[in-house]
Amino acid sequence: KPLELRVAEPFDNDLGGNDCLDGNCDDEDFKDPVNWLVDENRKEHRTDMYEQKDLIVRREGVVKLKVAFTREFNSAGDTLRLEFKTGKAPAIQYGTMSTVDCKEDGKLDKTGWSGALEVNNETIDLEIYIPPNAAIGKYSVKLSLRTLLEDNSIHISSSSQPSIYILANPMSELDTCYFDKRTGLFNKSEEFLDEYVFNDVGAIWRGSVNNFGPKKWIYGQFQEPVLDLVCHLLANDHRTAKASGGIWLRDLIKLVRVLSSNANSCNFDGVLQGNWSGDYEGGKMPTAWNGSVNICKEYIKNGYSPVKYGQCWVFSGLLTTLLRAVGIPARSVTNFASAHDGDDTMTIDVFIDENGKDLKWSSDSVWNFHVWNECWLKRPDIPKSMGFDGWQAVDSTPQEESNGVSQCGPAPVKAVREGQAFVNYDTNFLFGEVNADRCTWMTNRYGEVVELTERKTGAVGHYISTKAEGKDNFARKDLTNDYKFKEGSDEEREAFERAVTFGGSYSRDMADHMMKNYSIIQRELLNKSRSTLKLEIITKEFAIGDDIEIKLVVTSEDGKLVEFVQEPELTLYSTYYSYGFKMRLFNFLGA
Repeated sequence: KPLELRVAEPFDNDLGGNDCLDGNCDDEDFKDPVNWLVDENRKEHRTDMYEQKDLIVRREGVVKLKVAFTREFNSAGDTLRLEFKTGKAPAIQYGTMSTVDCKEDGKLDKTGWSGALEVNNETIDLEIYIPPNAAIGKYSVKLSLRTLLEDNSIHISSSSQPSIYILANPMSELDTCYFDKRTGLFNKSEEFLDEYVFNDVGAIWRGSVNNFGPKKWIYGQFQEPVLDLVCHLLANDHRTAKASGGIWLRDLIKLVRVLSSNANSCNFDGVLQGNWSGDYEGGKMPTAWNGSVNICKEYIKNGYSPVKYGQCWVFSGLLTTLLRAVGIPARSVTNFASAHDGDDTMTIDVFIDENGKDLKWSSDSVWNFHVWNECWLKRPDIPKSMGFDGWQAVDSTPQEESNGVSQCGPAPVKAVREGQAFVNYDTNFLFGEVNADRCTWMTNRYGEVVELTERKTGAVGHYISTKAEGKDNFARKDLTNDYKFKEGSDEEREAFERAVTFGGSYSRDMADHMMKNYSIIQRELLNKSRSTLKLEIITKEFAIGDDIEIKLVVTSEDGKLVEFVQEPELTLYSTYYSYGFKMRLFNFLGA
């Protein structure tokens, strides 16, 4: 006769409707049949800090559950199967649908999804193994019982089970986000996990090179509705919503890329809309936000319409929340005097005419500061010999497009430091932000570049900062040496030349103004040794209302005596932290 099931401490949740897959069906047997051992599993998988009471587990882990019956389970004629589905178009071949037949031998096959059962009188103890490359997201679950009857027909019953959430596992050596303490960066793995996965409060540095400080940010990755929002974003991205999209949910490198593009609203009605205009009507000023949870709540309340408004530190704080929520170690990172190299030349270019007038040909700029993120990932897509596992830079602030989408990274921080600008993803852009040279080019009356009048090699990439480890430690940790060699050193110049060679492109936005062989001329001028004057403006820190003392230092860098006659003109601008928004305050002309 068909196997009959009875309740075994059911999971306290709405199970939804029962339905039959095929064959003879007796869905009454499946009323609350499974005890998912939620508290035990959450504790084992270190997910018991999430506010929502659902079953939340990690891949490369084992889930335990119990099923009780009215008679002994007969392995010769009874088969217990669990079916897991995630995403918009679940497909077995792309890893978003998995079926697990539970075997009575008690052994788990860890080459993929597998199940094992042990019969204890009238109760079956089940174990389900989730592989380390399982798709991240919210899963629907169905339990089916197949019984071979005496007439060789099969009785099949099926019951919907509570949804479960599967996260990345930074505690497992087999997961891409695993932290290996052998790196020497931390004394213990727990120090790393406590800060970059489990800490729900942090600090983000803002300001300028001469005056900066931290802003407390509440990440709140364990609060509702953060995890549901992340799963919504992952399921509805245009890359993941099709049958073949499972790779974007299984591969954390690609998944991080999905989240970096969905944190902003430029392409897919993502979470946050940027605004640098100074007019914030219809939304909140970016400075009004102090955490990510209210942004997530407002996004859902608005029917998944973008929240207004954010700037770089808000985007970064939000992305840290989204990454930590799914188990990926992450932190916010601030770069002071941050370059925006809009044309991939690895230089921040200013073009002037023979009279010194700025021709405004370039979209390049230098921001007072810019905030992006780092996440900890292995890079199996890059040869291991290159040593690019570890911190990866990723940015959700909409700047330049990457593969047609407003996204940036993940780029290995070590590759940025070494100028390996060809390494995926967007390493060239990240290198420019921290190590671009600031160049002034003179053109002739025909619009041809004829002279490099000034080149500053240390103008950008200062005091790169993040929060130090420790839940109650809001001290600053300096990351500058992680991103660049000592300014002016041979290694730093070699990294720059390497980045120009492998990652730069030279005539994209300025073709209308440049001669045909502009890139060749520019490279020659960059490498040309010439007598130069260095002009440096030195100011002391000052408060609003104070007089400003300015000292102009003129240096002949090659030691030669130079005579020149010049009428100095000093222009003072007020500058927002980003996008080079300026307002001229006054000009001073002197003799």
